[in-house]
Amino acid sequence: MANCLPKLLAMLTAIFVWRADSCLSQPVDDAYGGKDKTLLPTKGWPCGMPEGISMPECGVPVFVAAMKLDQVYDVGRTPYGQRKVYVVQSGTVTGEKINGSVMFGGLDFELSFSNGAIEVEQILVLKTGDGKYIYLRTTGTAADRSDVRMVPAFEVPSASSLDWLNVGNYAGRREVNLAAGTMKLSVFDVSNIATAADRTNSVRVVKPADMPDQPWDYRRAAAGEKRGTRLITEHVTLGQVSQWEQRRTADGTLSRLPEGI
Repeated sequence: MANCLPKLLAMLTAIFVWRADSCLSQPVDDAYGGKDKTLLPTKGWPCGMPEGISMPECGVPVFVAAMKLDQVYDVGRTPYGQRKVYVVQSGTVTGEKINGSVMFGGLDFELSFSNGAIEVEQILVLKTGDGKYIYLRTTGTAADRSDVRMVPAFEVPSASSLDWLNVGNYAGRREVNLAAGTMKLSVFDVSNIATAADRTNSVRVVKPADMPDQPWDYRRAAAGEKRGTRLITEHVTLGQVSQWEQRRTADGTLSRLPEGI
């Protein structure tokens, strides 16, 4: 037994050294200097990890979603910051336990600020190799554009073999290449990564003082408010309607009815 202890200690040391090297070997922007630190979101946009988002690459790889962008809409400066909307055309999902595709129409809402900070909300639908769908809602933030970290929340059918994605803690990194028209989301399982942020190992996301928090929900009418004059009517054509039929009524309203009705 005593002869086995040195070998066991050597194996454990190698594992911990590999984990440390795998984190520290990631490219670090010298001008920014925060990629290897815990990222602390603002109170107004906590991303589901108010205690801090660890360096995603320190976790276990889950998958990489490589996406082609269909459109980029530069909304411009709003009361909450500089708004851009990215529309996903298609994409692939590759990982050790999950492979599939990213469905058309995914949305990425980016809010950037003059000091380089960013807030992101992303809605994607994934289709796995066995034909199942996954709803993926992700929020993210950054103190610097070179280090956008995401916190994915999965909604997977309970009967799916991938229902393990419904539990656990995940963090990711989002990279946008406007010249190539691409976006990449790399997701890691960080459930076993301890987060104990302090001044030496963390960087805090700070927004300009004149920027209010963006609302998480839509404004709701008060009980005494009355409906005002209609400003706009929008008709939307659905790209794919499975086993449903689209019908337009006399007033132009688009209805969805089961086929054969």
